Amino acid sequence: HNLVALELPCRFDYQDFEELFARSQAAYLEGDGEQALPLARQALRLYRNDFLEGFDEDWVVAGRSRWAAMRYQALTLVARCLLQQSNFEAVEQCARELLLIDDLREEAHCLLLEALAGAGRPVEAVAHYERAQQLFEEEIGVFPGRLRETLVAGANTKIYNRETGHKETREYDEFVRSDLMKSVM
Repeated sequence: HNLVALELPCRFDYQDFEELFARSQAAYLEGDGEQALPLARQALRLYRNDFLEGFDEDWVVAGRSRWAAMRYQALTLVARCLLQQSNFEAVEQCARELLLIDDLREEAHCLLLEALAGAGRPVEAVAHYERAQQLFEEEIGVFPGRLRETLVAGANTKIYNRETGHKETREYDEFVRSDLMKSVM
């Protein structure tokens, strides 16, 4: 009997996913969103679906939970980087994807509010705020105050004015006096 042992280099996508995510997180924490964004996006491309769906052994569930949490964090990191670039449309897409994963995560709602307010869509921001308020009160009996703070903070951000094509600072007093904000104050 002749045996042949082959030593072939082998990498698993979860290893690459973890490495890219760690590098993106480190870059973001160092304040380098320009480097963090492509790394996080590359990591997310490797995450096609949950690990071994349909299997419920402890080691599988633990791995699935760990990688799903990393995916959520990577998607949040992408949204934060895009927010720094004022790419509100892409932030909105990320936030909506995050909400599909878990609609009781305050962070995702805040990202969506920031995207809508930044894009100059206050009516939609307030409408989402009200839906989120109802969801949190019905599901857990508590409403996170950070959502209100995010909505009010959106009044002081530079927003994209669709009519002029320029970013403008919206005056806080003008926003607060609006009928929309009166409903959430």
